[in-house]
Amino acid sequence: MNFYTMKMICGKDGTQSPQSIKKFVEQRGIVGIGEPEETQGSGTFQNSIQIGDIVVLRQPFALLKIKSGPMQYQGDNDFPDFNWLCIIRQVEVLSWHEEEEIQNDGDFYFNAQGYQATCAKIEKPDKLTVVTKWLDVIQGTKMKKDLSKLLLEVYNLILTGAPGTGKTYLAQEIAREITSKNTSSTQKQSIGFVQFHPSYDYTDFVEGLRPKPLSGKDGNIGFVRQDGVFKNFCKEALKNPDDKFVFIIDEINRGDIAKIFGELFFAIDPGYRDEENPTPIKTQYQNLIPIDSEDPFKDGFIVPKNIYIIGTMNDIDRNVESMDFAIRRRFTWQEIEPANNTLMWDDVKSGIGNFKEQAHITMKAINDAITGTEGLGSQYQLGAAYFLKLKNYNGNFTMLWERHIAHLMHEYLRGIPRADEHFNALKKVWFDSLLPMNNSNSEASESQTEI
Repeated sequence: MNFYTMKMICGKDGTQSPQSIKKFVEQRGIVGIGEPEETQGSGTFQNSIQIGDIVVLRQPFALLKIKSGPMQYQGDNDFPDFNWLCIIRQVEVLSWHEEEEIQNDGDFYFNAQGYQATCAKIEKPDKLTVVTKWLDVIQGTKMKKDLSKLLLEVYNLILTGAPGTGKTYLAQEIAREITSKNTSSTQKQSIGFVQFHPSYDYTDFVEGLRPKPLSGKDGNIGFVRQDGVFKNFCKEALKNPDDKFVFIIDEINRGDIAKIFGELFFAIDPGYRDEENPTPIKTQYQNLIPIDSEDPFKDGFIVPKNIYIIGTMNDIDRNVESMDFAIRRRFTWQEIEPANNTLMWDDVKSGIGNFKEQAHITMKAINDAITGTEGLGSQYQLGAAYFLKLKNYNGNFTMLWERHIAHLMHEYLRGIPRADEHFNALKKVWFDSLLPMNNSNSEASESQTEI
């Protein structure tokens, strides 16, 4: 992906107002230039920009994603003032500046001064940094809103992707987005969280028999039925039917799904969560709930309509293949790619500040190399979370490689033919991507991470 800047001031007089340009771009989904021989930078617009590249439109400010190659403009009766256009490209509008109010220390993210050509590649590091940050904010915000909308539609969502892509962070952001308008319950009450692991079971999640000291001083212990964390969460949701509740299951594939969920394979299905006539199910310990109890589930358990479930999992975990097909069918799956979720780098407490530019460069370089490595692929890419450790190392990418990434690469390549060769190639890509200021101690690292 490359970044470009362009201004639609070409043609016979170039007097179109920013408002008319915005209307044209929004309704037609295209940008363009006039006669190439009259337009400085027309070669860049026609020949250099590729599908997927990002263009900063000037006057009005907009962030655009290119969706097509160059095409001839055929004219438009609804926009006769734009008949001076000659070459056009289809675009997706990611953001209008005045709507997003995106600023960098009080200034606009991108200053168009200094770009006199109609279209030019953005190559200066300072401008690349601010445009990349703008894109991150837009993509992060858009992804969070899109996934929030999706979850409200499908009720059950699994975020999957390579390790370190910030799936748990994103799940929490989605949960906050959805519960932000609750009136009867606090966000703490309306967001649940568990992490599955091999010893986690049905009694932890739904209900089960738990040991309890009996009365007296003889030390005898009995067993009582107790609700699990998810069942208790459902009770809270029943009390506040007008609020939305989100339950996050981190590392959902690390537990025995069939054993943990039990009858919930049926209960979490949106088709059985009818608000007026939900279909209750009898749980394993249903007979232990007294008939005269005030337990809302004494006649059977239901998952309320106002509960939404998010699971997270890594693509390359050993037990992904054993994921139960019943659970696969009841969840919508959404892959999170490393470049989709770098917004965490801007976090005030845990972000990486000035190291972000280099992190973008290195992450793209190493992930392209990993994807092209025999025996690996895109599911082994590094997520943005790995680079959060730069804050602890004061931006030292050599330390990040030696203490974390090198060992991960060894593990990735274990058992793959020519592992030594692949490792050294990946290491070279990492250090070749570093700007001089971030390549400290690289000579010392040579002897420490060679196989």
